[in-house]
Amino acid sequence: EVSDPGEAGMKTIIGSDSDNNEIRDDVQRYINETYSNLESTKSALKQMAKYMGLRLQNVDNKQLSIQYTHEIGYAIDCLMWIDRRGEEQKEKSLRKFFYNTQERIIAKLKASSNFHGQGASEREKNTPINQIYKFCEFSPIKNN
Repeated sequence: EVSDPGEAGMKTIIGSDSDNNEIRDDVQRYINETYSNLESTKSALKQMAKYMGLRLQNVDNKQLSIQYTHEIGYAIDCLMWIDRRGEEQKEKSLRKFFYNTQERIIAKLKASSNFHGQGASEREKNTPINQIYKFCEFSPIKNN
């Protein structure tokens, strides 16, 4: 478990990542504490958070920004497979926690404009709904 970065974690878009797993420490702590007994949910939200962070870090590279936006979508699909009824609330909760500074919100808006006019990837279009678990970067287990 990573320690609380406090105000230091709010100073830049990237924030603090003491264990170098590409997930901000404050976000990792939030996920671990909020979903402590739901391992697959935690993993899917961390997958999503990782690509949310990478998208912000690469907001000035349109192609990478688009790629990471697709990766966020894959993580959401993964979460949907794990917890269809609770996915939307968990996703919104993570986004609200993640975009917690003006600088991060502005970068998110720029990343969203990079994605304007894009659609679902071929991978997403060609994956049947009952196989979206394949978007998980881990071996998922459905929540009851």
